[in-house]
Amino acid sequence: MKICEFCGKEIKATSANIKKQKYCSRRCAGLASKVKRSKKKKVYLVCKQCGKRFICPPDQLKQRKYCSRQCTGVAREARAAKTKKCKWCKKPFSGSSGTMKKRKYCSQECVYNMMRAKPKPLLKCSTCGKLFYRPPSWLKSKRGLFCSKRCARLGSGSKGGRKAKK
Repeated sequence: MKICEFCGKEIKATSANIKKQKYCSRRCAGLASKVKRSKKKKVYLVCKQCGKRFICPPDQLKQRKYCSRQCTGVAREARAAKTKKCKWCKKPFSGSSGTMKKRKYCSQECVYNMMRAKPKPLLKCSTCGKLFYRPPSWLKSKRGLFCSKRCARLGSGSKGGRKAKK
């Protein structure tokens, strides 16, 4: 027979953890915990984000800087924000650290302006000598050597891409 440490009532032996059980109910356990917390020394800190005063347990003094999760999130975003100069219009722009690694332009408009203004290298067809444009990705895969399918067939030596019947 055990007695509740908070209210003094007898604890009923219904649970398997009767040896570890200190309280007769969850209500008593919660109230006992609240009393223990109120007896602890209270430390007041000032939130680094919003400037509000908040209570901090003494064991969390080194870790706590913000009064809430919301202030923690705002501060994290502010720290992560990076600023770059747009390669087209030279205006500064910012964003989160994850997106800023690859970005070179402040807007889609600047990307389009750059694409329109960029000089396109012209290639000379290996078969007919005509000047034509191919994207750089085509050149890497060696698909852009001819100006048309006709020139490609003539240049590679095959007739229409079909095998001759025997």
